[in-house]
Amino acid sequence: NMFFGPSYWWGPSPFDFLFYNPYQPYGVNRYRDPSELSFLESVFSFLFGDGDPNSDLEDRRYRAIAQVVRDNGGAVTAEQIAPYMNPDRAYSGSGGAMPDEGFILPAIQALKGTPEVTEDGDIVYVFDELQESAGGGAAALGGMSAREIKGLAQAEGISTAGMYDRDDLAAGVSAALAARGARGASSVRRPYLEEQEYQFSLATGGQQFAVAALGALNLVGALYLGNLLASPYIAGRTLVGLLGFVQTIYPALVAYALAFVAVPVARFFKVKADNAAIEARNRDRASWAYALQKAGGDVKRKLAGAKRLSTQTKVIGKDDIDYSTGESAVDQELKDWDKKFGKD
Repeated sequence: NMFFGPSYWWGPSPFDFLFYNPYQPYGVNRYRDPSELSFLESVFSFLFGDGDPNSDLEDRRYRAIAQVVRDNGGAVTAEQIAPYMNPDRAYSGSGGAMPDEGFILPAIQALKGTPEVTEDGDIVYVFDELQESAGGGAAALGGMSAREIKGLAQAEGISTAGMYDRDDLAAGVSAALAARGARGASSVRRPYLEEQEYQFSLATGGQQFAVAALGALNLVGALYLGNLLASPYIAGRTLVGLLGFVQTIYPALVAYALAFVAVPVARFFKVKADNAAIEARNRDRASWAYALQKAGGDVKRKLAGAKRLSTQTKVIGKDDIDYSTGESAVDQELKDWDKKFGKD
């Protein structure tokens, strides 16, 4: 809407500053540099902040976990997923495994994994759909239903918009997997999920100083006005005209001046606390990424169990299919036996 909402096609709106959020830019208002903020926008940024810098955290989280699962053949341990989740504690450094794996449940539910117990009694998580995409690529979609392909697309972060039947789904998801495989050969996965810390304001230092000065001026002006209204010449009298209007709204002016100062002060301490929590979570994730590199003790045993389990399920790809509609069932069976015993 040109007048009452954020700009899209009709140019800037006088109400754009009410919708300001540089982490989710819209229309033509894309603030690539803090110096592009107007004064009203810098006031909004100083008072209320600039949105959540980790608004895409969940998307990045599950894309990274899906890639970890694919890279490991569809079977992983909690320690392999810990660098991308919110583990309860950091790695102890003693080689011990994760004591409580409850933090992994959201990933299990989102990516449709199932827990399996290895021969050593350890828990390994198997993701059948990601195992199929890792082993068979696009060819693995041949035996999957439309619902299964949709589940795979969701786990892989592939949009199925405009795909209405199974053939469309198979073609679209296959193309996306093939393109991703071509790009993936040169891509480097980050060892752990890193959250970005909040900034108090994206406004420049000069803009923040100007807004702070405005807040101080508001507060001093409100206190001075209150002192005038409390003078013996005015106290107890009902003023008329403009002075009467000012006398009536004086409590609101004081509340506004106090809020203009209190809101950013309170937000400063909240940002500080939030950043401390983000730093702690990043540190815990990094510690488990280090544990995987060190891979000693219980962690090493669990990784070996996951690797064995990932090789137990063979995904059927096009190279494994050798069937011709021109052959009878008997001929096909004989051909399979010849292949099995190494005959031509």
